[in-house]
Amino acid sequence: MKKSLIIALAFIFIVPLVSSIENDISLGSYNVQLGDSFNINGNNIEYEGIDFTGNAMVKFYSDFGDYTLLTQVVDGGFSQSASFCNFGCMFPGLAGNYSIWVSLLDSSLVTLEEFMLPDLFIVNNKLNVILKLDEVQLNPGDEIKLEGSIQRDVDSRIFENGDVVIMFDEIEYKTAISNEKFVYEFVTNSDIGSGYHDMDVYFTDSNENRGEGSIQFFVIGIPQLLNVNFDKEFYLPGETVQIMPSLVDQAGEIISGDVELRVYDGEGRRQIKDVFETNDDFDYILESSASPGEWKVSVKSEGLKVERYFNVETIEKIGLILDGQELKITNIGNVPYSDPLSFEDENGDVVEKRTDLNPGDNMSVILYTIFDEGQQTFSVLNNNQNFTLEIIDNRNVGDKMGDFFSSITGQAIRSSGSGTSDVPFLFLVGLIFGMLGYTSFVLRKKGKFKDVKLKKSKKLKISSDEVDDIKSRILKDIKESKMSRKNEDSFEVKPIVEEVPKRVKFDEPMRKDDAPKKDDNNSGGLFGMFS
Repeated sequence: MKKSLIIALAFIFIVPLVSSIENDISLGSYNVQLGDSFNINGNNIEYEGIDFTGNAMVKFYSDFGDYTLLTQVVDGGFSQSASFCNFGCMFPGLAGNYSIWVSLLDSSLVTLEEFMLPDLFIVNNKLNVILKLDEVQLNPGDEIKLEGSIQRDVDSRIFENGDVVIMFDEIEYKTAISNEKFVYEFVTNSDIGSGYHDMDVYFTDSNENRGEGSIQFFVIGIPQLLNVNFDKEFYLPGETVQIMPSLVDQAGEIISGDVELRVYDGEGRRQIKDVFETNDDFDYILESSASPGEWKVSVKSEGLKVERYFNVETIEKIGLILDGQELKITNIGNVPYSDPLSFEDENGDVVEKRTDLNPGDNMSVILYTIFDEGQQTFSVLNNNQNFTLEIIDNRNVGDKMGDFFSSITGQAIRSSGSGTSDVPFLFLVGLIFGMLGYTSFVLRKKGKFKDVKLKKSKKLKISSDEVDDIKSRILKDIKESKMSRKNEDSFEVKPIVEEVPKRVKFDEPMRKDDAPKKDDNNSGGLFGMFS
């Protein structure tokens, strides 16, 4: 290459240059295919004003090699054919762009003049592959037909014969050109992967002209398997469950598709129903009160259905917030909370407060109804939390009495240590009897029960016939009730002597019409205690 450039530069300074136009030198084609024959023609070539007769040297310069052609010029004209190919050609089969220089030589091959042709000479080895499919979208197992042809790049002339190589899914297939085209048919596998597939076609002729082309077709995915997975198996309320559904096609590959998602809690109640795309994770946030137990996730897509399960653990817990003189209690677990709320003061005394809270429910405890006024430090044993505050009681006497009665009827039970005290109950019983005694005293003082006297009761006599009659009726009732009995005649009913109730004598005699009448269906006395 360097040697050729040096020679060319030497010609610039030593050899006179003549325009190629003046000498009318041209090529039959400036763009040829490898293996094509082309002509170099010279007309009206003159030297010093007369038609030149001698030798002409034609040089082809390129980045990858230089080639020379020597021919004779007679009466100012010449014609020479040449070609580039690997076998039987004047020049080797190297495609590329060439610049052409022409030198006029005398009989001793001494250079007289030199000039360069204005246009580049192109040697082309490219072929164009034209492809067509009868179907561009098909199902697994469908038949597909490929048709194609091979064209020269320089003139689009179609090859009439030759061998074609087809590559599909890394498998090589071969066919031949016939009547300027090739055809190949084959059946796709039933487990072919879904999505786009490439078919690559290669062709090489005898002169090493090469062409390749590619065409795509799409295989529709047929869902065969639906899966759903979680990031773990056990969850706490409030955590996020990562649900990962996947749809698998006939080739065992993951494909996209819409899925319907349903989530059911531990009690079988549906929590959500949503539609989203597979291969995208779905985050489901459990509520803080999510019911414990086994939760079900149901996923449906393309006629497939799958169910998977995860577990929500049981949380029995309360939250405590001190708000002024109140302690607010909230069930922050996921099961009902019924343990008594235990307050322990600095002396070790324990006050228990009933809770019975459903998940999410709350209640408040007014602390001045439990503790004395002043600075207090107490612990809530349920959570082992300690609180310190100044107890301030701004209630009036009526409110205090109302709160007191509420406390002794079971709202709060005060105990020492961990035991339960009976003092409030006994106090309540004593209070009731005291009120009854006080009422009786007031009534007597007003004369409501003045000079009350009771008469002696009379004895009643019952005859033996009445006894037998009572006995027979008892036996009849037993028989009709179908009760099992033994020795039904082994008992004896004796007469009962009943005292006549004493009559009350008041200060003023009552009229006969106003006298009280005995009612056998009603018992007398307070709450039916006396008859």
